[in-house]
Amino acid sequence: MPGYDPRVQTIIFWISKLLRPVLASPLFLTLLAAVAALLALKPEKRRMRALRAVALAACLALALISVPAVASGLARLWETERGNAQELAAAGPFDVIVVLGGSTKPAASIAGHIELNDAMERLIAAALLYRARIAPIILFTGGSGDISHPDDKEAPLAAELLKLMGVPREAILLEAESRNTHENATLSKPLLDSIGASRIVLVTSAWHMRRSAGIFGKAGYDFVPYAADSLVDPFSFPADLFPDAGALDRSTRIFRELAGVVAYRLLGRL
Repeated sequence: MPGYDPRVQTIIFWISKLLRPVLASPLFLTLLAAVAALLALKPEKRRMRALRAVALAACLALALISVPAVASGLARLWETERGNAQELAAAGPFDVIVVLGGSTKPAASIAGHIELNDAMERLIAAALLYRARIAPIILFTGGSGDISHPDDKEAPLAAELLKLMGVPREAILLEAESRNTHENATLSKPLLDSIGASRIVLVTSAWHMRRSAGIFGKAGYDFVPYAADSLVDPFSFPADLFPDAGALDRSTRIFRELAGVVAYRLLGRL
């Protein structure tokens, strides 16, 4: 190609990769500006010095959990082991694959256009397990967890996606009223009892499995967990050393799960 110099292109590539996590990250630039402003302050009163120290500590803590490498480390510590289909088949037979909601965005979806999120692997895993004959039925449990859009249910969207992945409609059961993980377990029970299902595979995300397994265990289910997706990402230099909004979202999800476990224990749901 005329004028194409591979060495020049490689240099440009490296420069872009080195500068992008710094110059194209609003989170990093805002944290940098906030820390610089706090350090520039020269408070004279002890109370003001203490407030500045607290603000600096908060900024640094936010920066730390926004680093992708740290977010992945937190996920490794918290998440359960990913599911293994071969081990699952050996532990069978099972009656139903129960997959928890949280894979789609009902309020953002319109006819013919289903909005997904990064927990879509739950549905993919359920379809793969069904096609591997792990169980003859999939029960999807998920209504609306959105206070602003209580009538936008996730279950019908999940059914459409499962059908696209080769699961026949007659093999899909839907529970469309649950709003959280506790209600997933509570409202799925009558459906499972109605078909005489006793042993299930529980499918959800690796970061969500600890709480889910505790809730389903407390509810008396006989199940084997199958964790479908993870918040752990392979390390990428240098981007994973700088604060990033996506990493902050992953860390926040882990902390929310921790808070959920504490709250559910206090409520007696675990």
